[in-house]
Formats: sequence, C-alpha cells, structure tokens
Amino acid sequence: MAWKEPNPVNERVRFISALLSHEESVSALAMWFGVSHKTAYTWIGRYAAERQAGLAERTSAR
Repeated sequence: MAWKEPNPVNERVRFISALLSHEESVSALAMWFGVSHKTAYTWIGRYAAERQAGLAERTSAR
C-alpha cells in the first residue's frame, strides 16, 4: 500500500481544529505538526481573519 501524501490545507485545518478543541497548547501542536511557532501563529492569524479560506496555499512570488 502506498503512503498518502499529506495535503497541506488539510493539515492546517487539522491543526486549527485541534487548537479550537483545546487538545494541546500552540507549542505542543506546532511540535506535533512539525512547524515552527511562527508558522503556527501565522496559520492562527490567517484563520482568525479569513476563516478556512485563510488556510489555502499561497504563492510566495511577488
């Protein structure tokens, strides 16, 4: 059986869901999901501003 490639948006939704259900602290969730605290707080801010649409992939091109 092949490994499923994680979908970044789905992982961000899982992160926010876990945060909103008060399962763990931001620090613990960041470690569990393998992201920095800065990235975790970026996701939280985007979710607060735009809800689920804020968790979509964004280009880094300017």
